[in-house]
Amino acid sequence: MITVYTIQRVHGEIQLKRKVNLTTSEHTSKDYISLCFGNEPKTKSLISLGGPPDYYLIYWSWVGERGKVEAFQILRGGNAIYEVSVNPTPPNMDVVVTGNNTYKHYNLGNGLQQLKQEITAKENQGSTHYTAHVWAGGKMYVCTNQGEILQLDSKSCKGRIECSPNDGLAIEHAVASSKHMIIGGEKNGLNFFNLETEGSKSICERRNKETVCISNYLPEIGNARIRALAISPNNQWLVISLESNQILKADITGSSIENIKFDYLHYSAHSAAVVLHYKPVSYTHL
Repeated sequence: MITVYTIQRVHGEIQLKRKVNLTTSEHTSKDYISLCFGNEPKTKSLISLGGPPDYYLIYWSWVGERGKVEAFQILRGGNAIYEVSVNPTPPNMDVVVTGNNTYKHYNLGNGLQQLKQEITAKENQGSTHYTAHVWAGGKMYVCTNQGEILQLDSKSCKGRIECSPNDGLAIEHAVASSKHMIIGGEKNGLNFFNLETEGSKSICERRNKETVCISNYLPEIGNARIRALAISPNNQWLVISLESNQILKADITGSSIENIKFDYLHYSAHSAAVVLHYKPVSYTHL
């Protein structure tokens, strides 16, 4: 079951109010591994990705306290699937799913209409283990377990961007704001990119010459992987969730990435990915 909450402030305190429970008997997944709110301004909707064995992709909507399944797809195939996301820019109702040897692109205009089945060998001659992806600057960026970053539009893959780390380390998560993209993964490594547009061309430039390893600033975290990233709405704070169940924060407004400072936001055990946005908060019952 998925429970959607609204955030409200009561007498100066932030409280969660349950909005709707989303349930279905359509799928055999034991849990949900990725959730993303829809981008329709007048419709309340959610895309969920269930776990193995079938990896059900479900498009939900709700009015008041009543939720319903609008459409679903079964993504069987035996390969692990990690993430689903919705294009954050209305009215582009595009949905992307990535995983090991899996890239699927859908449109929500009429259910879940598939637009692109896969990234072809001609488009990508590197790893096809797609571990993360993010919408940024009107483009889709897909990351691999070898530190590669591919750029795509709605029709084709443009290939690997030149400033990819390409260091053999898996990229676990990626986030973006209007002008920046940040990726993180193995050995708590972070890479920062500037995003610019010249006419119809999207330009992605790496800000740091070497991968920023958080353990160089906080040695006690060792080689803990980065599991999730989030950028605060004002683009000031980067929040980092580690596989060691610690949550870190860093002020990213400075001009020098090399001088960035990391601090603990939450030190004790915390098992959920961190999400920061103005949409309702979604909590999954396992």
